[in-house]
Amino acid sequence: MSRSLAAAFTAAAAAQGDLPVTAGVARWNEAGRPISPDAIARVMQVMMADIGGRADGSGRIRPSMIGDPCNRKKILSFLGAEAHEFEEGSLDIMEAGTWGHYRWQVRGLSAGWLTSIEYPTIDESWLVKGSADGIIVDGSLFELKTTNSYTYDTVMKSGEPTWPHRMQCGAMLRALGLDKASIVYEDRNFPARWHEFRWTLSEDEAITFGLKLLRRDIRSSIRGKEMPPMLTECLDMKGKNYEGCQFKYSCPSAAWPK
Repeated sequence: MSRSLAAAFTAAAAAQGDLPVTAGVARWNEAGRPISPDAIARVMQVMMADIGGRADGSGRIRPSMIGDPCNRKKILSFLGAEAHEFEEGSLDIMEAGTWGHYRWQVRGLSAGWLTSIEYPTIDESWLVKGSADGIIVDGSLFELKTTNSYTYDTVMKSGEPTWPHRMQCGAMLRALGLDKASIVYEDRNFPARWHEFRWTLSEDEAITFGLKLLRRDIRSSIRGKEMPPMLTECLDMKGKNYEGCQFKYSCPSAAWPK
């Protein structure tokens, strides 16, 4: 992207209160929502890579799991433990989220507020590896969260991204050597409803401390080849974390491979 165009986006973001995605979408709307062939081609590359299914979590800590309250799940994924298949309803929701990401990535690349998508995110110090939804023209992170209407309204009422999403983005920012992110929430039931939260890792002491503790615990588990304990509710075989866990059947008897 040229310096003049980058400067224009910076000015537009400043006018929107440092909201580069909001400013970029506004400029794109004013221009008639043009779609760039290059943007289509790049997103098609991502789609083709996704056809066979995204890589599992074997040998890495998945950024999407960073904010999960269960460290045992992170290690089970790392070890490639047996996971049961998602129900059709869950698969439909995940598919909607995937297509939502493609749509936003086409928009961002076409409008110019995204400079790259599916950017490699690697932190070898605790084996975190994944990809960022996008990198914004100002060098910050773009992360999209598609939610149902209830969750969207709850987040909007709280006035900030959820703890799990901030933990995930914090780990990715650390891996990328960045400090600022735009976390965009979209109501998948009403896609016209979306909101950009501008978030700075260094200003969120709770997340900074949480990541420090998590990194210590994950490194300890991997180095010591020890399984983290099960959550209390999982021991009782009930609760949201248990019901939604892919590893709920293989977890109780899981052990570190010899």
